[in-house]
Amino acid sequence: MKKIFSLILFLLISCTLLTAQTRVISGTVMGSEDGMPVIGCTVQLKGTITGITTDINGKYSLTVPQNATTLVFSYIGMKSQEVEIGSRQVIDVSLQSDLVGLAEVVVTALGIKRSEKSIGYSASTVNSNEINSAKAPSLITGLQGKVAGLSISASGGTGSSQKVFIRGVSSFTGSNQPLYVINGIPMSNNFAGNSLTNNSVDFGNQANDINPDDVESVTVLKGASATALYGSRAANGVIMITTKRGAREGKISVVYSGSVTASEIMRTPQTQHNFGQGWPYWDPAENGSWGPKLDGRMNVWGAYSNDWYGPGSIPAFYPGYEVMKKP
Repeated sequence: MKKIFSLILFLLISCTLLTAQTRVISGTVMGSEDGMPVIGCTVQLKGTITGITTDINGKYSLTVPQNATTLVFSYIGMKSQEVEIGSRQVIDVSLQSDLVGLAEVVVTALGIKRSEKSIGYSASTVNSNEINSAKAPSLITGLQGKVAGLSISASGGTGSSQKVFIRGVSSFTGSNQPLYVINGIPMSNNFAGNSLTNNSVDFGNQANDINPDDVESVTVLKGASATALYGSRAANGVIMITTKRGAREGKISVVYSGSVTASEIMRTPQTQHNFGQGWPYWDPAENGSWGPKLDGRMNVWGAYSNDWYGPGSIPAFYPGYEVMKKP
């Protein structure tokens, strides 16, 4: 009997000591703007995994050790707050809204900034740090792999133009390039070259002239709703470019970033300089001759010598006529 009594007494003393080593902290978490209870707010003992969430009334009750010092209150869309416990058993907290983390801000048509949740269409924004993280030589190259549905291809030559497609190719005959808008002003991004004399030379397009370090953000607008303001020009999407502007806050600083790109031709075609380039018909001009070697003399265009009529001049080519020599 004494053994049973001693065992019960020992258990009671142990429970009393265990209770004395912990304490219960309770309270209510409210929103600072509207005073409404914050449901599902995480209340956690700093530096541990001990925690609990508030109920439908914003109330909580958490058992912590006697030596606990700080509670951390956190909720999505609100600023986290750390509160010293001290000797208190009831701790009420008022959390403030975190507008920056609540919703992303995107640049829409005419450069108007709106919340991403309020626009109702697909828009992807890439900031300056993401664009320049890979030290891309051009702005368009810096967007590769950073926007869903954006396909970028280039010829690979130095300063060559890039082809940009948003959500794939929409036309086999027309242009599939999106409209570029810089600070609200549409920009032409046509290919630079000459189809007659420079058919094989790619001089690039105007998007290559934009310095990536001058760009604050790039917003890609997709779909008809996003591009309705710009009409048919934006049928393939819009790439909105917002450049950096001066800020009053902070100290004056200068940041330099530079790169040099060089390319070398691996092999050039073998050429000859003894004969003219030739034409598929008779031509009296020296530079179009398939005849004897060029001797360096400059002949008058259309000059000829005819054994029947003597020297004279005729146009370069008469269809259906043939100049004949006297046998």
